[in-house]
Amino acid sequence: PPPPLVPPAAIARDAEVSHVETAATSHHPVPRASGTGEEGLGVGQSLWPREADGLAQGAGMLLADGDGAEKKKPEVDEEHKVLNEVLDLVDQHFFDLSNEKSVGDSASSHIYNSINWDQVRAEEASKPLKDRKSTYKEASKVLSRLGDKYTRFLPPEDFQKLTKYDSTGVGVLLVQREGGLYVASPPLKGSTADQEGVQKDDRFISIDGVDVRQGKSPFEGAELLSGKKGTTLKVEIERRGTRIPTVTLERKISVDNPVTSYVIGAKDGCRVGYMRVREFNGAVKRGVSTALRELRDEKVDSYVVDLRGNLGGVLEGSLEIAGLFVDEPRPDQKRTIVYVKDRSGKEEPIWAQPRLALDIETPVFVLVDRKSASASEVLAGALQANCRAVVVGKENSFGKGLIQGAFPMSDGSGTIITVAKYLTPKKGEIQGVGVIPDFNIKIGDARKAIKTGVLNLKDAKEQIAACVPPDYDDGVSQTEKRSGTDSTLEQLNGRTKSPTPKKDSLFRSGNANL
Repeated sequence: PPPPLVPPAAIARDAEVSHVETAATSHHPVPRASGTGEEGLGVGQSLWPREADGLAQGAGMLLADGDGAEKKKPEVDEEHKVLNEVLDLVDQHFFDLSNEKSVGDSASSHIYNSINWDQVRAEEASKPLKDRKSTYKEASKVLSRLGDKYTRFLPPEDFQKLTKYDSTGVGVLLVQREGGLYVASPPLKGSTADQEGVQKDDRFISIDGVDVRQGKSPFEGAELLSGKKGTTLKVEIERRGTRIPTVTLERKISVDNPVTSYVIGAKDGCRVGYMRVREFNGAVKRGVSTALRELRDEKVDSYVVDLRGNLGGVLEGSLEIAGLFVDEPRPDQKRTIVYVKDRSGKEEPIWAQPRLALDIETPVFVLVDRKSASASEVLAGALQANCRAVVVGKENSFGKGLIQGAFPMSDGSGTIITVAKYLTPKKGEIQGVGVIPDFNIKIGDARKAIKTGVLNLKDAKEQIAACVPPDYDDGVSQTEKRSGTDSTLEQLNGRTKSPTPKKDSLFRSGNANL
């Protein structure tokens, strides 16, 4: 089976509680590698051989002991199947912070936080699990051994709370594969997609009359699906090669606009467009786009983007918001928003989406504090490094440079796993450091700071003029420069030479939450 991927509109753990931002994903259990030509993913072995559906084979599987006698392998019960999903995810995706310099070695040796994961599998296989509650408790216990506070297990009732990061409103997550857009994971329980029978791996033919079989990214698919709560849309779906009747979906999931904006008159007579972004949820991109257009039309002299107290959320939001302020220098050059380092050690750029920019000239102030984390730091770091903004704050931002994947399990529960880390466009470290302000000033009340001239437009212009931007990317992914090696970030970038990646990739910025 192909490796997992992160669909278009990332869902994340409630950042207000945990500072965790995630990349919503689906997954397939790791196939067993062998010396007999059986294909493996190079990220670990399952304890037992696997059927095509990823589940361990039952009592009909015969194994040979040392004497050559055949005996049946014990059948894996339903509780251990769920637990094995969790164990497989660690082997597929876990970014081992305890061994970051040789993180790729951890993945190939199956040793994480000095723990032999193959041995863990053997131990867990022999433990009795009497019911689902026991399974969930054991899953949490085994993940805690990894020593990563962001990696954890969520029962169904907690995993369902992630719907605040669903930007579509219909409970479905999309991923790009060969042939177009597919449903990445089972629809959220209770959502309209779930009620109408939409299934994992269904292929979308059209969304509200728009053909999405070719050339549409998960970003664009999510945009077509999203809309005001209570409205409906029609989708055409293909399931295992067979068209099914047109499905009508109602947008039931309501996500509050986290953006507040207005114009403030400054002491020097300048007009300042103020935007407060409380969190990066599924509605943040639309909220900032609307606010920016309105403020631009008011002919403001500068913008203030207030990220204080914003603990993060959906990575897609920070990437696309950054793209509203930056341009592509030339058609053959790309503006890097952030670098992502995956567990193989590769550092790859995520570029600004082309033709998204709404204002590439008006100076920007970004306000941060110790509670500005993850996606907030991606946005602040991107605008600062690309010489579009000055960062203002009394101290560095929080310093969370890790990405978590939110993986739906077969029974509606979920597993959150640290899968990568990110760096600024100048490859500056965020994890444990944070974004360093250009001006070390305690702001307090933003309106007062603007009116009294604490936020000075002249200072911002001078700082931006003196800024040296990073080298522009030539528009060819680092993966392609390595002779076409598969990359976990090809889909996230959406910039591969081939319009249809050979494999599903781990990330999809549309649904990558930080």
